[in-house]
Amino acid sequence: MFNLLVEYSIEKGKKLIIDENDIENAISEKYSFCKLKNISEINSIFVKLIYLHKNKNLIEVMFSENSYFLKRFKEINENKGIENESKNYEVLEIENEITKIKLENERKAKKKINNEYELVKIELKEEKKEKEKIRKEIELMKIELAKEKKEKEKIRKDNELMKIENKKKENQKLEIKNYIMEKINNKRDNNETLLTSECKQGNIEEVKKLIHCGMDINKKNKDGDTPLLIACKNGNIELVKYLLSYK
Repeated sequence: MFNLLVEYSIEKGKKLIIDENDIENAISEKYSFCKLKNISEINSIFVKLIYLHKNKNLIEVMFSENSYFLKRFKEINENKGIENESKNYEVLEIENEITKIKLENERKAKKKINNEYELVKIELKEEKKEKEKIRKEIELMKIELAKEKKEKEKIRKDNELMKIENKKKENQKLEIKNYIMEKINNKRDNNETLLTSECKQGNIEEVKKLIHCGMDINKKNKDGDTPLLIACKNGNIELVKYLLSYK
């Protein structure tokens, strides 16, 4: 009903006026429409509505000398302050909780970042180790390749030396063959071997050459004499010593 009166007054452009003195008079005169024994029995909700509409400047209140409304308005105002303070405290508590949550989230985020950073460091360290391992393997491979190259070069040189040596041996064999063929062609006495023939002539250098060429030092001539026996018969001491050195 009160709200309807307020709306009606607003619609008509007239401010609703509540005179506390009139209410007190109605109670004291015990009008039939008023069932209140004391103004303090007015419903607290109604008092709050008056307070709210007065603050919104929708109605005007005329207070009595010992105003009950004014007293209640002060209480409402104080309670409102307490409520606001309580609300502010609750808001502060909520903000503190939010701050705590934010700080905890930040701490977790930092911890996560630190963990990720540590993982990255470990991965980089492992990668560095792997690169170092690969580098060492490459170095070892280079060393192995260098050794293999040296070995191949050594084999190549050995083969070259072997070829030279074989060529030299072939030349020596050819020289020996030619030398022996020449000796055979020049030999006059068929009863003698090449070695016994040279021993009879006392040609120690030729004897040495023939022995070096592989002539059998013990091969006898047709008379059954060995090169050593011939040297002894001829009294060739130097030749005897040389032949004995091969015994």
